[in-house]
Amino acid sequence: MMKRRLAHVQAYVQAEMAADHTGHDVAHVNRVVSLARQLLQTEPANEEPTLVIAYLHDVGDEKLTETPAQKRQEVSAKLQEWGYPPALVMKIMADIAHLSFAKNLEHPYHLDRAGQIAQDADRLDALGPIAIARTFAYGAIHDLPMYAPENEPAVLSTKQAYRQARDTFHHYQARSERVVAQLNTPTARRLAAPRMAATRRFLARFRIEWQGGA
Repeated sequence: MMKRRLAHVQAYVQAEMAADHTGHDVAHVNRVVSLARQLLQTEPANEEPTLVIAYLHDVGDEKLTETPAQKRQEVSAKLQEWGYPPALVMKIMADIAHLSFAKNLEHPYHLDRAGQIAQDADRLDALGPIAIARTFAYGAIHDLPMYAPENEPAVLSTKQAYRQARDTFHHYQARSERVVAQLNTPTARRLAAPRMAATRRFLARFRIEWQGGA
């Protein structure tokens, strides 16, 4: 039954995210699901809800749709249509609603275990080379300059500050440091280490080359 239900979820997400070019596409979703599966090997949690959250975490995100509430209602109805019990659907939807980085800046939410694993998987995909490429793609779509050296390092203390990025470089720098500090599980922190090392190397090299360094 789990395999059949997850097949419905996967097909729905593929259709929903097929046209995305902001870095929240099907490839991102698949990486998050793969990372969630890796985390589940050492971090115990209920597998099916964890994977459902990982698949659906960006559907209905306010930065990707003009009607987030309507989209979340649609997802909830679909989950019940595919055979998920209403009580489980409520838990899944609550985790999805409170999983994003921006939602946790001012008032961190304590997700249940399935939500924590899915959140860690999403945050791991926000670190490292692919995450850098995703961030610059998102910045270009939203008309952000790549880098403005006169800007001070960003301080992401509020959701409003997060949404008002001044340039992509400083935004990613601040976001990556905050993300790695907020991981939930020891396994995610271990997996994050090489990604964060690559991130810091990139940021240092970017500054050198921006100034014309060899």
